[in-house]
Amino acid sequence: MNHTVKIFILDDQPGWADTIAWDLEKAGYDAYGYFHAPQAMFDIHRADFLVTDYHLSGTTGLEIVRRACDQGWRGSAILTTPYPRQVHDQDHPSIRMTLLKPYDVADLIEAIALIQADIAISRWRRSTNGLLTPLTSPACGGATL
Repeated sequence: MNHTVKIFILDDQPGWADTIAWDLEKAGYDAYGYFHAPQAMFDIHRADFLVTDYHLSGTTGLEIVRRACDQGWRGSAILTTPYPRQVHDQDHPSIRMTLLKPYDVADLIEAIALIQADIAISRWRRSTNGLLTPLTSPACGGATL
């Protein structure tokens, strides 16, 4: 469980964002459901993750991520959609993944964990200035792991 990760769920389907936020809270995350994009944008500086529906009333999740980054937000975003072909190749560095709707909260938790691991690896690589030493195992005949 990770009590320090703040996750915002933005979806214009009544009840969906709150339901997912509730399930994430039960799993130990600090999660908030938003039905209206302006309120999420007002609070976005507090979020580590933004999970947003791609198709929102009057805008898109991609536009929300762009505006959040313009406000100085540096978190990670996950787009959700029932129409993955419409959102392929979204070009924004904060969008780390697309999740097919409807999704199970376990899938979302796995996606967040994968993104966190990728971020940790990237930070480690930067801290070693790209000088990585392959691990070898004598038990495997010295094979690179």
